[in-house]
Amino acid sequence: MTNFVCNYDTSDWGWDGGAVVSDVMPCANGDASSSSDSDYGSSSQSADDGQYAFGVWTPAMDESKVIYFSALKSGEKMYSDPVVAATYGPNPAVFVIYAVKTKAVGTTPETVHLFAHQVDLKSGELSDRIDLRTEEDNLINLQQDYEFDVLAQSNNRVAIEKSWKTTEKRTVNDDQREVEIGHKQIMGLSGGAKQAETLQTFKDSVSISKDSGGYQSLNTTEVDVDDYHVFDTYVVKDSAYHLYSIDSNKEIVKIPSDYCSPGDTYRCDLQGLYRFGANQYVLNPSESYNGNKLLILDAGTGKTKKVTDLLNINTKDDQYVNFTDFGQFSDGSLYFQWDESSDSKRVFILSRDLKVTEVLDGGRWARLMLNSGEFEGANYLLKQFYVKTTDENIIVDEKGETVGSYTLTPSDDDADDYDHTAVDWIMWRDGSENTVTVTRGQAPGEPAPDSSDGSGSSSGDGSAGDSSSGD
Repeated sequence: MTNFVCNYDTSDWGWDGGAVVSDVMPCANGDASSSSDSDYGSSSQSADDGQYAFGVWTPAMDESKVIYFSALKSGEKMYSDPVVAATYGPNPAVFVIYAVKTKAVGTTPETVHLFAHQVDLKSGELSDRIDLRTEEDNLINLQQDYEFDVLAQSNNRVAIEKSWKTTEKRTVNDDQREVEIGHKQIMGLSGGAKQAETLQTFKDSVSISKDSGGYQSLNTTEVDVDDYHVFDTYVVKDSAYHLYSIDSNKEIVKIPSDYCSPGDTYRCDLQGLYRFGANQYVLNPSESYNGNKLLILDAGTGKTKKVTDLLNINTKDDQYVNFTDFGQFSDGSLYFQWDESSDSKRVFILSRDLKVTEVLDGGRWARLMLNSGEFEGANYLLKQFYVKTTDENIIVDEKGETVGSYTLTPSDDDADDYDHTAVDWIMWRDGSENTVTVTRGQAPGEPAPDSSDGSGSSSGDGSAGDSSSGD
């Protein structure tokens, strides 16, 4: 990716869906410079002008490109910073989304409007505005807190979450009260479509309960919608967890709030979600990789299985199994690294058909690393581990064999911000040269893997040219 500078800010690249994009910066066309230019992009452009730029690369492009656009029309002001979102797939559709407010004119107050544009990646031009349709009563002075967020992506759609607040009146104990109601609406953007689709709409629910003495209480069940960066999936939270598909626009499965400890009165968190197979998901209720709590959900039956049971880890005396690393390969299989003791460091791979492979054995890993070594990363395309031993930096494959050495590991800066099972490329960052490169799995400058040997992406052609980079 070719870095550029505007207003003294340097582009910062990361995955969004199946595209690699930079942050969006205030920048008029012609004001940007390469990161090596002496003037260092000393533009005075501000967000108030509505002029922006961002970088983008997709698998359908030979190299990255800087896109310039103007967000404002006459009588408008920026309400939110623009964001870029992309679908997955070999030729992702890329969109720019932002909110503006109309200026107050006479006795007409400001209003908020949310728009999107599809980006023509060949010409660099933006499509006409796609109206994401904020509510008709979207007056700023009503303090409805209009917000939006990129929710999730599939190969066909980008899902956008809109949120706002209203008030409703309820009579409680013969007294009329105002209740704040949160609203969520999911909109779908599809490549080539001139209009956005309304997928789902949710709102807080309010009920009135009465105690034995007849005293009434208001009860509000808030609804929230969260992005877990899972292909074609988002989660709606109310009194339970609901997984929805973007493409089918239907609920996949409803998960009870006590899923991690059935029968308990407290609500289980959902800190992590992974798509494990066509109908299976990994649920992580804790902020850490607590192996005692990680579960595999069968969305067809609603039943769960503990990861520690599947890995045949026999915990003794309530032993705490905290994985030092946990991630997903592009074929959907999961890997787990566990420091069992000072004399045992174990690595497991769990396939989508629930078969377990242990890479080497805990004693050998412990001896290889002793006090100075460590696991330094994984390659989700090639199913390889990067390991610093007492004397070397070695690459170990899923069979436990040494297949090479390394000086650079794949970037893990945003490893949880996209679905590894939905991309055929992997990102590398060379901090010394501020360079971002994507490849078919190989380190920058090395030949691409031959897909015929089962390694790497099935869509790779094995050529050394299968990479895209810049500085």
